[in-house]
Amino acid sequence: ATKWGIDNECKARESYSFAIASDHLNLSVADCGFYINVKWPFLGASPDGLVMCDCCGIGLCEIKCPYKHRNTTIAESLNDKGFCLQMTEHGIIQLNTNHQYYHQVQCQLFVTDTAYCDFVVWTEEDLFCQRILPDEEFWNTNLPKAISFFKKGLLP
Repeated sequence: ATKWGIDNECKARESYSFAIASDHLNLSVADCGFYINVKWPFLGASPDGLVMCDCCGIGLCEIKCPYKHRNTTIAESLNDKGFCLQMTEHGIIQLNTNHQYYHQVQCQLFVTDTAYCDFVVWTEEDLFCQRILPDEEFWNTNLPKAISFFKKGLLP
């Protein structure tokens, strides 16, 4: 499953770039490496891409290619309770804020100090993209936990 995701990440990135290009001015999506937070150097992240355009500035993209759902549409995948996306009561599909991927995206935003992350789910049948902004409340709650874990669990 992991190999399938890695093998299809480039195809997913190309599909994502093509899908959003007409809505952006001078869009560029580039590979990027590992980032270390300047203030908290024990926190790092490796997003799947660095997104740049004249209209939105610099952001990230995080791409998921779920093997289990490789041959289904996003709407069909919503029937799986463990799927990372959910339908709101207003009929909007979005990343579940209780899912580990939401935590991953928020960590990437915090570590890189960027304005947004496009969360992308790609299958052979469909493409989903949601722009996620930094969640200050999330970090006000979780940064102290990360600091405590680092000091008590890793430093000793």
